[in-house]
Amino acid sequence: MCCDVFFSEIYLTLIFCLYQEQKLCCKNKIFPTSYLKMKEVLMLESMKGGQVKRSDAQRLLKGYPSKVDVVFDLLLQMGWIQSADGPHNLKQF
Repeated sequence: MCCDVFFSEIYLTLIFCLYQEQKLCCKNKIFPTSYLKMKEVLMLESMKGGQVKRSDAQRLLKGYPSKVDVVFDLLLQMGWIQSADGPHNLKQF
């Protein structure tokens, strides 16, 4: 598994992620702790406002736009957030 390159404490963080989330982190080289923080921010924003726009996600999670997009798409696909934007890319994670 590609995640073997992560340090042991980061690898242990993957225990808290579903298989799709683990796959997304490995494929996109996102540390699991960073992914979980992005997930938390977007889910809290969705609970506050009902819907999260892709532009809101980019604004809230400044950094790597492509990584924010794949996290946004996964959360949208899993039904954990709502958005009028729809998924950017329908590929499997």
